[in-house]
This record gives sequence, C-alpha cells and structure tokens, in this order.
Amino acid sequence: MQLDLRTLFIVLVTLYACLGFVCLLLPYRMPGSQAVTQWGYGLLALAAGVGGLALRGIVPDLISVILANALILAAFLFVLSSVRQGRGPAPSGFAWSVVAVSVLLLAYFTYMQPDTRIRIVIASVAMAMLVVRPVVILIAAAPGVSGRARIFTAACLAGIGVVMLIRAVLTTRWGSHADLLAPDMVQFASNLLFAVFGVLATLGVVWIEIEQLQAALARLAKIDP
Repeated sequence: MQLDLRTLFIVLVTLYACLGFVCLLLPYRMPGSQAVTQWGYGLLALAAGVGGLALRGIVPDLISVILANALILAAFLFVLSSVRQGRGPAPSGFAWSVVAVSVLLLAYFTYMQPDTRIRIVIASVAMAMLVVRPVVILIAAAPGVSGRARIFTAACLAGIGVVMLIRAVLTTRWGSHADLLAPDMVQFASNLLFAVFGVLATLGVVWIEIEQLQAALARLAKIDP
C-alpha cells in the first residue's frame, strides 16, 4: 500500500483548521475564560504548520521546513496558555527557549548539513518536551470541578508526547535521509496518532470548559448576591 503523506497532511490541515474555528466560535465559553479560544489559536497554528509541510518540494525550505515547524511548535505555546488559565505559574522562558533552539537546529540541518532524519528527531523531541508542563498543570489542578475532564485532557496530551518520543526513537534507528514526504510507515502512523490524540484533547478542553460553566451556574442558583 502506498502511503501518501502529502494527502494525509492536507486532510489534517482541514481537520485542524475546522476544529480551530469551532473553538473560536463556541458560544458558551465562560465569561473571562480564554482557554478554548487559546486552544483554537493553537489548532490554527498547527494547521498552518502542517500545511507548510504539505508544500514540501513546492515552496522554499524556509517555508516548508523552518516556518512550518516553527508554527507547529508555537501551537504548543497556545496549548500551555490554554491549560494554565490561572492554574499555574506565569509562563517562563523555557517553552520559548525550546522553540527557539529547535528552530535554529532545524535551520542548521536544513542549510548547513541537510538531514531530514535529524530534523524529524529534533521536532519530535521538542514537541514531547513542550507537552510536559501542560500535562503537569492539568494533573495538579485535577481535584474538584472538572477533575475527570482534566485527567482525560492530560492523558491525551501525554499520548502526544509518547507518540513523538517513539517517533524520534524509530526515526533514529530506521529513518532515512529521504524527503519527509517519502512513503514511510513510521511518519504516517505517528502523524495519524498525533491527530487522534489532538482531537481527543480538544474535546477534553471543551469538556473542562462546560463543566466549569455548569459549576458556575450552580453557584449562582444557590447564592443570592
């Protein structure tokens, strides 16, 4: 069976973009909460980044490699912004440093010493690192309202991290120096699993928001201001 990664990327772009716009348009967000909105921005950044990957070989490497991966990694910054929402310390420079260092390394292995395999490993490890803090924040805030929703969302994000680490290991051992869009079961399966966990995590974020809204309405029903 021929694995057409470009077609898969185009399908994923459509999926991420649709989910992103839905998150931005959801009418029942809690007043003052931007969790779903930030998540929507992250999905749109992810869609743009994957779209850049789909254009590999059509547009310059600056767009299809550097900018595309930078957008994908930036999506995780929106994820962090979404899940913290007052439930964790203010963002530090660590996440931004991971993105910056990764982009510089990707540029080096694109122009100075071209190696597709190393670029895949760099991006995969960076994504695995960027999901750690959101997972910790969600688990730490789990007790109380929307506890199950938070654990579910944390598990989905952790799943993305595990998939990316496995992708990095398998690419290191059996990956080739060929173009990213060359038929490859590891890349096809890892991108597909990434999408599955990403969709489930999106449902988890919406679940969290709905439960918080229900709790807020229950308090209003019981307390006379």
